[in-house]
Amino acid sequence: MLSVNVIVVGAGVGGLSAAIRLAAKGVSVRVLERLPRAGGKLNLLEDAGYRFDTGPSLVTLPWVFEDLFAAAGEKLSDWLELIRLEPVCRYFYADGTGFDASADMPTMMENLEAFSIGAGEDFNAFFGHAARAWRGSRKAFLESSISSPLDFIRDGIPWTDLTALLPIPTLHGLAKRYFKDPRLQQFIGRYATYTGSSPYRAPGTLSTVLYSEYAYGAWYVRGGLYSIAQALEKLARKLGVEFYFDTTVQKILLEDTTPFILPDRKTCAVEAVQLEDGQILVCDAIVCNADAAHLYEHLLEKNLDPRKQKLEPSISGFVMLLGVQGKTTGLEHHNIFFSSDYQKEFQQIFSELQPASEPTIYVCISSKSDTTQAPPDCENWFILVNAPPTGKMDWQSEASGYAARILELLAKRGFDIRERIQVQYIVTPTDLENTYLTHRGGIYGSSSNTVSSAFLRPQNRSQTVQGLYLATGSAHPGGGLPLVMLSGKLAANALLEDFKVNEAQS
Repeated sequence: MLSVNVIVVGAGVGGLSAAIRLAAKGVSVRVLERLPRAGGKLNLLEDAGYRFDTGPSLVTLPWVFEDLFAAAGEKLSDWLELIRLEPVCRYFYADGTGFDASADMPTMMENLEAFSIGAGEDFNAFFGHAARAWRGSRKAFLESSISSPLDFIRDGIPWTDLTALLPIPTLHGLAKRYFKDPRLQQFIGRYATYTGSSPYRAPGTLSTVLYSEYAYGAWYVRGGLYSIAQALEKLARKLGVEFYFDTTVQKILLEDTTPFILPDRKTCAVEAVQLEDGQILVCDAIVCNADAAHLYEHLLEKNLDPRKQKLEPSISGFVMLLGVQGKTTGLEHHNIFFSSDYQKEFQQIFSELQPASEPTIYVCISSKSDTTQAPPDCENWFILVNAPPTGKMDWQSEASGYAARILELLAKRGFDIRERIQVQYIVTPTDLENTYLTHRGGIYGSSSNTVSSAFLRPQNRSQTVQGLYLATGSAHPGGGLPLVMLSGKLAANALLEDFKVNEAQS
């Protein structure tokens, strides 16, 4: 091991990603996790033979996973079996219509053309726009530390790609330019929710989210997505990483370097962490996998918060985990039931801070692809609807009624499972906030509801504290499994650069 002593606060995917990359370079790493197991929001619930992934339910950008395992000298396929899903998702509309979305372009165009005349060609044109936006942002944004739109220009991105990255119009406005059918505009707008945002306020640059799903496919992991957390922990242990679960970090202790100003003008540096039981663990550097708001509001002194403004929290979620007896025809692994008034739905969530009266309903049934996830002749239903951040709703009193409302809406769409439910769990935004210490229950940290949101996220290298790095969905480049893995990579690379680990090895 090299002499650098690193503590990772949190064993979520970002923390695990950073720990693996650091340990692969010979760095001594300890991971401290408040919860009893690894994974963070990538979690698991088991009951009566049913298995539910309680967080992420979809894998995209598999090359990000391959890159992480390769950094440790391993092959992804030796650790996890990824299954490509076709169709990607089945869409249902309030008027009784629908279509299957496919990552195979000819099939997708054919399905859309049958759904709405001209929609196939419209999608092809939109996909070309999204491809240019993706090409312009992948290296400059996703795989690099970035703090300003000028960083795109400095990277010499072709003009055609830069124009596709323009944040104006909104994602909904961009969809209107390409699609005449309002139903397809709603389909495109859905991809704003992948960043916890509203399609009516989020920038059109989020066309890249759709591109990533259809260019690289939608994937499931054999055994359930929690297998990812288990594999990452096992790999980290193989590399020598030490794990301490049920261990709460109460405070990050700093060394005051004034008047000896550090080279990057910072006046304090990481010294240790103090645990809830008072124990102090000395270290050279810290990678924080906790929510950025929790870091700056509870683990550090508030004057060290570099955020010039408190960003709007992302969408939260209302989740139902249902063990359902019998098989359901007409549904796929992933299913979306759109609301009849999408704009009203986001108005209620973001402006009124109320749950949508008629929410869009996402239903994931992983047992459709993996029979190990439910007892014989049964299904595991993961239901998610967009929900407002905490602060106004009393979910303790409203949860059961809202759950009944969702089941009623599904019944009206032709899928009445109320008499078939054997197991039921409800997870509210308040539960998400309390369990994972996320700011107001936001799933993705901050929303992308303004043009500048992407550049106001905390950077992976702390701007105020020497030796502090952020590897979390609430930091750059954002939330979602692959992006959080990339956050871990950027944080680890910054640490290795600052401590000259690669130079020491050469």
